[in-house]
Amino acid sequence: MAPSEPPPAPPPVKKKSAPPPQAEPTPSETLNKMAHAPAQAVNKAKDALAAREASGMAELDPGLTGDDIANKSAAPAAPAMRASTGVANLAPGLSATTELSAVAEASPAFLSFVATMKISSVSWGTPARAFINGRLFRAGDQVDPTLGIVFAGVDPETKQLVFKDSTGATVARRY
Repeated sequence: MAPSEPPPAPPPVKKKSAPPPQAEPTPSETLNKMAHAPAQAVNKAKDALAAREASGMAELDPGLTGDDIANKSAAPAAPAMRASTGVANLAPGLSATTELSAVAEASPAFLSFVATMKISSVSWGTPARAFINGRLFRAGDQVDPTLGIVFAGVDPETKQLVFKDSTGATVARRY
């Protein structure tokens, strides 16, 4: 028999080296960061609000403007008055027009109603007629009594239906 050999030694275990120590900030650097944090947060919030206002979203959802809603009265605010005549394109096929110099601007509810209505057919005879949301309306008929929206007529040249509300605001939509 051969002399017994000692069992082979296990391979050496490689130890992971610790990451190099990072330089800790000095107390003055930490205090400077803490001192500038509120100003940075305020600036970030201002930038977010400015971007929201520039996108037009503030007009669509007034509840997100940051105003305290609890402090507002329960009565709806009167629409803002516009001093000049103009046309605003709100979306493809939807424009708002004010015809007189002291006419109220279209409310968000009025714009939303006109934008979401379903127009099935249009006849621009006398009187102009249109199927709106499955019902036939003639020029001068009230389309929505709660908002006071009236079907004012048809503009065949621009292919638009014209609506007016009780404040005098006018909104036209392509058909």
